[in-house]
Amino acid sequence: MPDKGDIAWMMTATLLVILMTIPGLALFYGGLVRSKNMLSVLMQVLVTFSLIVVLWALYGYSLAFTEGNAYLGGPDRLFLKGIFDPAKGEFAMAATFSKGVVIPEILFAAYQATFAGITACLIVGAFAERMKFSALVLFTVLWFTFVYLPISHMVWYWAGPDFLHAAPDDSGLLWGWGALDFAGGTVVHINAGIAGLIGCLVIGPRVGFKSESMPPHSLVMTMIGASLLWIGWLLLLIFWKRPKPPAEPDAAPPSPPPGRPRRGRPSSAVETTPCRTRRSYARPTGSFRSLGRREARAAATRCT
Repeated sequence: MPDKGDIAWMMTATLLVILMTIPGLALFYGGLVRSKNMLSVLMQVLVTFSLIVVLWALYGYSLAFTEGNAYLGGPDRLFLKGIFDPAKGEFAMAATFSKGVVIPEILFAAYQATFAGITACLIVGAFAERMKFSALVLFTVLWFTFVYLPISHMVWYWAGPDFLHAAPDDSGLLWGWGALDFAGGTVVHINAGIAGLIGCLVIGPRVGFKSESMPPHSLVMTMIGASLLWIGWLLLLIFWKRPKPPAEPDAAPPSPPPGRPRRGRPSSAVETTPCRTRRSYARPTGSFRSLGRREARAAATRCT
C-alpha cells in the first residue's frame, strides 16, 4: 500500500515542474526576446510542453521506463496500457529506490512527463526568433523520439530493489555503469544544452545581428520567470523525501543521569537513590538544605 505522504509529495513535485515551465520558462524566454516575438515564444513553450505530454502518454513512457534492452524500452505501456485496471478499479504500482516502498504508476508517469516537457522547452530558447512554428513542432517530435527517450531509458530506467535478485541486469546502459542522476543533470540539462547548441549553430544568427539593436522585451518578466525556476528547483532539492533508516529493535533506554554532588566535594562522596516519580532520574541523598541553591534547584527539578 503506498504511503499517503509519498503520494502527496509526488503530486506537489509534479505541479512544481509544471509551474517552472508554464509560466516560469515561458516568461523567462519571453522577456529576453523583442516585443514583436513575445507571443511567438510563449506559444512555442506552451505548445511544446503540451505536445510532449501527449507523446509521452502515447509511446514515450513505454519506451523510456519499461523492460527492453540497454538502450530503449519495450511496448508494454503503449497508450499507458496496464496502468489502470477498470475491472478492479485499481492502479498499478511503480517501484522506488526503497525496497518495499511503491507509488501509483500513473503518478510516476505524470511526474516524468513534466520532466520530458520542460527538457524540450529548454531548447526553445536556443533558437528563439529564428525558427518557424511548424519546423519547431517537427524538430520537437523527432528530438523527443530519437534523443530524449533513449537517454532517459539509459540513465533513469531501473527495475527497482524489489526485483534485484530476479533481474539484476534489468536497467539502462548508463545506470548499469553506475550513473546516478537524481536532479536531471544528464537527461535534462546536458541533453537539452547539446541540442540547443547544435541547433543555434546550424540555424545561424538572427537577421540584423550586429547591425541593429535587439534589446530584451522585459527584464521584469525575465526576473519573474527565473525566480519561478529557481524556487521550483530549490523546493525539489530541499524537500525531496529520503528513505528512512530502519529502526533499531529493542533499543536500550538511556541510563539515568547521576546525582549532582555538592560544590567542592568529590563525586564519590555523594550517594544516589531513585526518585519517587515516574521518571527514572536520580536524587542526591540528604536534605536539600545541605546543598547549594543551584544544586538544590536542579535536584528538585529532576525529581518533579
